[in-house]
Amino acid sequence: MSDDSSAGFTVDDAPPGNGADNDNKRQAQRELIIEAVQAAGVLFWHDPDGHAFASVPLAADRPEGAVMHLRVRGRRFALVCRRLYGVANPVQGARGFRPGSVSDTAMSEAIPAFEAMALDAPEYEPGVRLMLNGDSVWIDLGDKQFRSIRVTAKGWTVEERTIAHLVRPDGMRALPIPVRDGGALKLLQGLFNLPDDDEGRHNFRLIAAWLVAALYPTGPYSVLAVDGEQGSGKSTVCRMLRRLVDPNAADLRATPRSEDDLLIAAMNGRVVALDNVSHIEGDMADALCRLATGAGFGKRTLYSDLGETIVAVSRPILLNGIPSLLARADLADRSIAVTLQHIPDDKRRPESEVWSDFGERAPAILALLLDALVVALGRLPTLQLARLPRMADFARLACAAAPAFGWSQDDMLAALDANREASVETILAADPIAEAVRAIADKSKPQWEGTATGLLEAVNALVSSEVRSKRGWPVDGARLSTRLRRLAPALRRGGVEVILPTSGGRDGRKIIIRPVDIRNQRSQRSERSSGGQASETEHNPRNAGRTDERSQNASSVPDRSVNPLKSNAWNGGNAGNAESRQPEGEADGADADELVL
Repeated sequence: MSDDSSAGFTVDDAPPGNGADNDNKRQAQRELIIEAVQAAGVLFWHDPDGHAFASVPLAADRPEGAVMHLRVRGRRFALVCRRLYGVANPVQGARGFRPGSVSDTAMSEAIPAFEAMALDAPEYEPGVRLMLNGDSVWIDLGDKQFRSIRVTAKGWTVEERTIAHLVRPDGMRALPIPVRDGGALKLLQGLFNLPDDDEGRHNFRLIAAWLVAALYPTGPYSVLAVDGEQGSGKSTVCRMLRRLVDPNAADLRATPRSEDDLLIAAMNGRVVALDNVSHIEGDMADALCRLATGAGFGKRTLYSDLGETIVAVSRPILLNGIPSLLARADLADRSIAVTLQHIPDDKRRPESEVWSDFGERAPAILALLLDALVVALGRLPTLQLARLPRMADFARLACAAAPAFGWSQDDMLAALDANREASVETILAADPIAEAVRAIADKSKPQWEGTATGLLEAVNALVSSEVRSKRGWPVDGARLSTRLRRLAPALRRGGVEVILPTSGGRDGRKIIIRPVDIRNQRSQRSERSSGGQASETEHNPRNAGRTDERSQNASSVPDRSVNPLKSNAWNGGNAGNAESRQPEGEADGADADELVL
C-alpha cells in the first residue's frame, strides 16, 4: 500500500454535507462494494428458480480453485462484502489504518446488482450438506478447509476441492473426519440403550438404515420417531444421530408453530430434528409427511397479491417425545418407531463423559455409514426384491446397504415388517374411532353395512361423551369417511377391512366393515420375503483386506479410491488426500476472514 495518506482516504472520511452529498456518498459506497467484490474474484450464479448465489474464493493458503458458495441474500455473504470493502478501502485513524465501514443502505443497494449478475450467469442446482453431481454424492464436511467427501459405487475419499455447488447456511457444523475401524458396528450399537431381543435388533437395523438414508441425496425419506419414558436418553440419542450425519448449532429444535417455520428449518439443514414432541396437530403432521416424501409447498409471496412461492424439498426427519408420536395413521405409515429402555441410575454417566466417548466413536461410525452408502450405490441399480413394503424407496435403500453391516436383505425386511406391525397396534389403540370400528366388526357377522351417518351413530354409541366432545371428533358422516380413509390401511393390517363408497347413488354410499384373516396376510408376506434374496457379499468395501486399526483412513484403500474428475478445472488431479484425524483447533464454519483478500 502506498505511503501517501490519500491512499487510505475513502468516502467514509468525507465531511457531512447536505442531502445531495449524502446521496453521492451512498452511491459511491455502493459502487465501491461492487468493485471490491468483483476484484476478489467472486463469481455469481443462479438456481432453477432464479435465486442468486455467489462463489467466493478462499484464501491463498487453500487449494487453488477452492471456493465457498453463499446465498446472495444471506447474512454470511453480507459479511463477506463488508470485509472485502473494508480491506479494499482502509481508513486512517489515530492508531493507523483500519478497514473502512459501509452503510447498511449502500449494502442493501448493492445486493440487487449482484442478483442481476447472477441472473446473467450460469444456472446450477444448489445443495445443503450433500447433493448428487453426476455419479458422485458430495458431502460437505463443514470444516474451515471447505473439504468434502466424495462417494461413488467404487468408494469414498475426502476431497480438498468440491465441484458440487454445496451451499453452507448459518448453523452448519463440522462432521468428523471419517476413519475406518473394524469395530465400528459395535461402536454404533453402543450408542443406543436398546433391549437385547428381537425387537432391539430390529430397531438397531432400522436406525442404521435411517442414517444411511440421511446420507443418500434423494428422497422420499422416512421419519425416525424415538420414544421412551423419562430418563431413557431420547434427546441425547437424537443429538448423536444428527451429529453423525448433519451436525448443527441447534441439533434439536422445538416443534415448529407453522409450516413456514418447518420449511425454514428444512431449507437450512439436511435433517429436521424436533425435540420433546408431546403433540402433533393434524396440519403439522401433514406437513411432516409432505416434507419426508418430497411433496411441494406453495404459499403467497410476501408483499405480493398474485405471486406464489413454491418450495419442493425432501428431508430426513427425526422426532422424540414421551407419549406415542405416531397416533396419526398417515404419519405412522411413513415412520420408524423406536422405543428406548430406561437407563438405571447406576448406569448413568456425566454428559461430558458421554460426549467425549461419542467424539471418539464418531469418525469410525461415519466411515461405516459411508461404506454402507458405497454398497447401496453399487447394488441399487440391479437390486430386485420379491415384494416392496410401505416406504418402498427406503426399504430398497435399506436392503441395498444391509451387507455393509453384515446383514441380509431378509433381515431388513423382517425389521421393517416388525416395526410396521407394532405401529399398527399403536395407531389403532390410540384412535377411539379405530377401536370402535374393530368392536363393530367383531359384533357384526359376516359384516356391517350402512351409510356413513349410520356408522357415526354406531361409533358414538360405543364411546364416552368426553371423547365425543374432543376437538377433531367427526360431527357428520363426511368427516367420519375422511377419518376412515386415513385409518383404513392400519385397520386392514389389524384385521378389519373398511370398504368406503366410490360412487354416488343409494347403494354407492354404503360402507362395509368386515373382519379379515391377518394370519394369512403375514404368511404371504413371509413367503414373498424368502424368495428374493440377492447376492450380498459384493460391493462391500468392509470385506476387503483391511486392518482393524483406526489409523487406516478412507483414501488408503487403493481399490476403493475414486479418481478425480479430470475434466473439471477445480479438480486438478490432487483429490483424495484424507487426513487421519481432525486438525487441532479446527472450527466448525468459515467466517469472512477466510477469503482471499
